Amino acid sequence: MTTKVISFDMDGTLSKMAFTTSVWNEGLPKRYAKTHSVDLEKAKKVVSREYDRIGDQDLRWYDLGYWFNRFSLKGAPLTLLEEYEHEVEFYPEVEEVLNNLQKKYKLVISSNAADIFISKQLKKLGKKFFSLVFSSISDFNLLKKDPSFYLKVCHQLRIHPSELIHVGDNCTSDYLSPKKVGISAYYLDRNATKSHDHVVTNLKELLYRVTNEEV
Repeated sequence: MTTKVISFDMDGTLSKMAFTTSVWNEGLPKRYAKTHSVDLEKAKKVVSREYDRIGDQDLRWYDLGYWFNRFSLKGAPLTLLEEYEHEVEFYPEVEEVLNNLQKKYKLVISSNAADIFISKQLKKLGKKFFSLVFSSISDFNLLKKDPSFYLKVCHQLRIHPSELIHVGDNCTSDYLSPKKVGISAYYLDRNATKSHDHVVTNLKELLYRVTNEEV
């Protein structure tokens, strides 16, 4: 079947990690330190210990609102994201590639980041490239982008898996998982550590591959 939709992971694929990392590892501890009148180093230790205690196999681990409630922090999660939105940065080729691809395909986001993180980052792009945004956590209560996640995405889009291309920087969740349900996928390896027909080192390579495959 002909490709109708191209799906992108968010963090590490379209955007650099600084924003997300800063919110969790700097912003939240600073809020804790301010709320509970402790020094920042102690706050970081407390927060890190609690992150580890909950663990990344629990949906709460990804929920900024949960941590605000757990630590009785002042303010709202959205205000914390706003404090760090200056850290949002997209890879240099992103806008050019999206501009080209949107002329022929519907573009969507398929990420395991919470929707409030995704929307804050997309706001920085300025231009609306994406028809829909899918968060495995916020939309489907799934920890990871497993094969069932991609089937749900296809169902929402009303397309057959063979009509979707997905690209992302995690070999398991962005390449192997979609491949298992018949989706054409590309693994984005920006460090060029792997060589394979479906490995790209930047999104311009994806644009080239997609353009040539569709000829």
